Amino acid sequence: MFQKYHPPMGSRPGTLAAPPDAPTTQVEITRYDADSVAVTKSASLSEIPSILSGRSKNEHLWVHLEGLGSSEVLLEIGEIFQIHPLALEDAVNVPHRPSIQSFEHQALIVAWTVRVCPEDALPDTAPDPESLEPADWCDPEFAQLAIFFGDRYVVTIAERVEKILEPIRERLQTKTSRMRQLSSDYLAYAILDAVVDCYYPVLEGLGEHLDDLETAAFARPSTRLLHEIHSVRRTLFHLRKGIWPLRDALSTWMHDPGGRLSDSVRFYLRDTHDHCVQLVDVVETYREVVSELLNTYLSAVSQRTNEVMKTLTIMATIFIPLTFLAGLYGMNFQHMPELRWRWSYPVLLVVMLLVVIALLRYFRNRGWLGGDSD
Repeated sequence: MFQKYHPPMGSRPGTLAAPPDAPTTQVEITRYDADSVAVTKSASLSEIPSILSGRSKNEHLWVHLEGLGSSEVLLEIGEIFQIHPLALEDAVNVPHRPSIQSFEHQALIVAWTVRVCPEDALPDTAPDPESLEPADWCDPEFAQLAIFFGDRYVVTIAERVEKILEPIRERLQTKTSRMRQLSSDYLAYAILDAVVDCYYPVLEGLGEHLDDLETAAFARPSTRLLHEIHSVRRTLFHLRKGIWPLRDALSTWMHDPGGRLSDSVRFYLRDTHDHCVQLVDVVETYREVVSELLNTYLSAVSQRTNEVMKTLTIMATIFIPLTFLAGLYGMNFQHMPELRWRWSYPVLLVVMLLVVIALLRYFRNRGWLGGDSD
């Protein structure tokens, strides 16, 4: 799910740590106001101080950093925007619990983004619609996204390339967009709202997969099905860890007078909070479904085991009297008159056959062989 990497034990507070294979940090600068927008890709951080000092009263700045592989770039951005070292540590060292924190000059939002399994990780062949086996499920990918915002600026630090930000960029290009008219906290809200919305496709796919698992649990329980159930259970665990703390943080933040939120954005934030509540409800519902599904699987396996044991017991019960008769007349005694009788062997076979027929009829009347019980 996450590639966890933490600083060594005993490191000073504020130490940044990123995975050794983390991509190099790329910087994108977006300047916008009600009349214009300018985007600079692969920008240099040296441009930012002059932009901050020379911008107009109505101009806003969005600095987006992608990749955590360049600690010096991250530290420099912290100095430029006066980000507290502990806040920068929370933004860079993954995974950090989703949270919202307010500081003297800015606020920090830490959230987890999630996306469905990439297409290259899915099987090459499409599932057979007539098959009773569940379709292959690929665990979704999680990543951390940090959002700093203050007076007319927003700084985002992303662990990976985030496609959920593309609609935000497109909306900024539209002159009539509300982002171009309102303060920077609205841009921060819009990014957070996009993060929350990215959970919906994952949960939708998960719901469809649960339907397949439920069908397979009744039709053909197997070891693969058990593995799929545990995979979904693990996915729901991480989804809950991503959305539950964010819901609580949003609830607190909306009622915090020092949360650096304008009244207009606070109103929109209620909708995002409602989405979080809805997502939490869906996750909790799916967790209950998985628990019931696991119980159904165990019951189905137990039922199959009972059927096998019943069949073996019936077979053993049939052979008990046959074994007795065979053992009785297999004893090596001198005085056994039946052994010298001409028809003893066929009579014994007939008796054995009658015993088998009688037992089978008895089992059938009792409903143990699929017939109606008395």
